[in-house]
Amino acid sequence: ERGMSRTQAYRWLAKKMHLPERKAHIGGFEMHQCQRLIDLCRGNNETKEDVMGDIICCLDESSSTEGEAAAWGKAVAMTLLIAAESHRSFALIHFAGSSSCQVDIFRPGEYTLEDKLSAAETFLGGGTNFERPIQEAIRLMESEGFEKADVVFITDGECALSDGCQQELQASQAAHHFTVTGILPGEGQVDMDFSLKLFCQK
Repeated sequence: ERGMSRTQAYRWLAKKMHLPERKAHIGGFEMHQCQRLIDLCRGNNETKEDVMGDIICCLDESSSTEGEAAAWGKAVAMTLLIAAESHRSFALIHFAGSSSCQVDIFRPGEYTLEDKLSAAETFLGGGTNFERPIQEAIRLMESEGFEKADVVFITDGECALSDGCQQELQASQAAHHFTVTGILPGEGQVDMDFSLKLFCQK
């Protein structure tokens, strides 16, 4: 049977290693990545981690979350990072208003305790805009190797997505086969779940 072309091999490697294609080069791998590649080539490529996919967490850091809600949301985000850290990439999208967004990417073996603390201490403040984090999540899937990622959207506030953004999200979901799980911080925000039902499947 004919083997893969060089381009196909890089694409396969990027997908299996949860990396963007530009970083899927063996010469730049750390030891743990080399061992992971050896395991893949030996046929051990149907691991639980492969099936589960990466994690993208969109975290509302608007001014209305300041205090207990922000602390609760950050705790959930850090718990997801711990769950992902062995074999999956994790992205934390801090968001508030349309111009306030920060993306922290954590790839297995490529970040430090200081990186985690910096993410945990970040708080943007300001208004709330759902479209910016959705667009950033799509960008991560299309250009940063976050294929078939689990997307978690944590917010306390009401906000609307434009028809254009909803269509863009639906098209990306069809292409990358992911769902969005919405989480409201605390029991006091249950009446705000309608703001998530428009684009969250869970």
